[in-house]
Amino acid sequence: MLASAPVVLAETIEDLIAAGKLEARVVVQTPDPLFQKETVVISVVVVTPSRFSCRGTRVRDFTVPGTLVRPISKFAFNETRRRGGDTWAFQSWRFELYSERAGTLRTPALTTFISVESGTNGIVEGEVELPVPPLEIEVPPGTEGLDSWVAATEFEVDESWQGILETYQVGDAVTRTRRFTIKGAP
Repeated sequence: MLASAPVVLAETIEDLIAAGKLEARVVVQTPDPLFQKETVVISVVVVTPSRFSCRGTRVRDFTVPGTLVRPISKFAFNETRRRGGDTWAFQSWRFELYSERAGTLRTPALTTFISVESGTNGIVEGEVELPVPPLEIEVPPGTEGLDSWVAATEFEVDESWQGILETYQVGDAVTRTRRFTIKGAP
């Protein structure tokens, strides 16, 4: 036998936010300065003194021109915290942004589905548009004027040679192999 809590339409997500019973915002987690091609982490954070329903929260896929967008996880991060003697439930979604260009990065408002159990009205569901502050992306120091470069936490180059001889004749072959290992780049 399956039972579910009733979905109540009389109270909306906006009503819960206005009453201080729900918070939803975008947080930029990467401290300034923000650099071109480097990771910028943003989070959608939803907080309630109630509980999330089994449908929880979801952030719709989004794109930003000239930027690679990667969700960090397929699932929301869940935690509880004490606030003024009450337990509040938190769900957050984190995204990595890699901007190809310097300048102001304008991310569209993030459409976020929220489903919470309201203490008196059952399950309340809806979508909200969460604005993302404009991000000022800078050219990393030392890369000014370069056509090509890689932003990474680790970059290694190994090379090997085959066919090295004391003397060479026409038609002798020498093979140079270079191997690049990059960590911390998209």
